[in-house]
Amino acid sequence: MIDGSSLLYAFYVLLFTGVCTWLIYYQYQIRKAMQLTEEALFPQKDQYEKVLTPYAWTEMRPLTKDAKSYKYYNWLTVVIVLLLIAMFYFVFIDKTIQGNVIVTSYLLLSMTNLIRLPASFYLIPNGLILNGFFYPWSKINSYEVERIVKWHSMYGLHEKINNGYCVRFQIKKRWLRPQPIVISDYETFHFINNYLIERGIIQKEAKVKKNEVV
Repeated sequence: MIDGSSLLYAFYVLLFTGVCTWLIYYQYQIRKAMQLTEEALFPQKDQYEKVLTPYAWTEMRPLTKDAKSYKYYNWLTVVIVLLLIAMFYFVFIDKTIQGNVIVTSYLLLSMTNLIRLPASFYLIPNGLILNGFFYPWSKINSYEVERIVKWHSMYGLHEKINNGYCVRFQIKKRWLRPQPIVISDYETFHFINNYLIERGIIQKEAKVKKNEVV
């Protein structure tokens, strides 16, 4: 019969493996996305200010190794790994936190949610980059567009997004949808919209009021 201690050990091993696997996978995706941004058709140097990202709705920053956000991500990743190693020691060797493994693990998982780079959006010939992840066109199921006009739920959150265009993508075989991005002007949105249409990406009707749908 399996005792409680064995279950705690098994739980922590799964947690340790899962978090480490995620960190490696996310780091791989980020590095791959950084390389692919060199092929980006959009945005160019003078177009970053047209893309507003949640939740502060600030202008999008280039996805590069020199960015402060990337340096912060690397630093926080090191901290998480050190905490995992420390937990491993206290659970399996020192055995001082056996009874608090679940609570400690929950805190650790909460910290991993902080390991996120600011939202990003790039159009490249083979697909698009969303929030540091590359998706080939075959993985994009559809997208929705909403005009952020008065009475829209996002209207008034920030003056920069008022009257802008909220774009949400649906990725195949992914339950959680990526964060939306907002395009601030019609000319830029028109370019993006036409490019997605040319690539055969379906624009689905958003479930909002008629005057909010583009």
